[in-house]
Amino acid sequence: MCVPSSMPYGIIHRLIYQFQDWRIEDLGNNFVPKVLDKDVVDRWVKVSDKAAFSTARQLIRDEGILCGVSSGAVVSAALNIGYKLSQHTTHTPRIVVVLNDTARNYSTTLLSDEWLLENDLMDDLTTKKLEYLRSERYRAASVEDLQLPAAVTISPTAPLSQALDLMLEREFSQLPVIRSSNKKLVGCISLASAKAHLENGSAQPGDPVSKWMFGFGKQGKGEKYEVITPGTSLAALAKFFEKNSFAVITDDQRRWCLGVATKYDLISFLNRRNNLVGM
Repeated sequence: MCVPSSMPYGIIHRLIYQFQDWRIEDLGNNFVPKVLDKDVVDRWVKVSDKAAFSTARQLIRDEGILCGVSSGAVVSAALNIGYKLSQHTTHTPRIVVVLNDTARNYSTTLLSDEWLLENDLMDDLTTKKLEYLRSERYRAASVEDLQLPAAVTISPTAPLSQALDLMLEREFSQLPVIRSSNKKLVGCISLASAKAHLENGSAQPGDPVSKWMFGFGKQGKGEKYEVITPGTSLAALAKFFEKNSFAVITDDQRRWCLGVATKYDLISFLNRRNNLVGM
């Protein structure tokens, strides 16, 4: 009988730590519990984050076992050992695995498809399925299909009060800021941010918009800017909205501001499409 134990990558033999991060919780902590008798462990099996998370998701999906990440790690280690044993013997190995945690502790990580995709911790098969479902939901539609109205913009030299009045009048939560001389998009001004600065006294109504806008500068300057064009797929736009509340639509070279899209526009598009399908 052999007694192996699993550990995350980033730890070297016998629980001596290297300076490397890992995402498997509850394994590889920076202390050794007194109840752990390392002398009965015959082998330490290193398990990657991706193997632990993807195996846990497979157990949930295929076996209906709502286990956590460390359970995925020990099952991944057992599968690895079983595969290696099968290469050197005709006997079928029997491996006992203890699943020591539950998925309910990982609602924002293990059970979140987007978090797993973002951190590259999902197995390749599931990743392809999710990407297909995301694309199928919008059926190759692009931003152009949203039929957005022309953008309402403001100059960086305009007073903050004008921007505020325009946003309140049009019920906008933000405005693109366009340089008057060449119509170039230079940033955006947020209604919530403008109101907050005016209320706490840090901003004055006559201040230029440029003082309080979020600037879209060159690389390394201003806010990081992701180009969204009429040809951008709605699947890509939906992913953009996971971290942003709106998108400024421009041409490929970001010379012209063509419109502003929000999550509401995306929801409206899906509702229109569903209504057409139901007719």
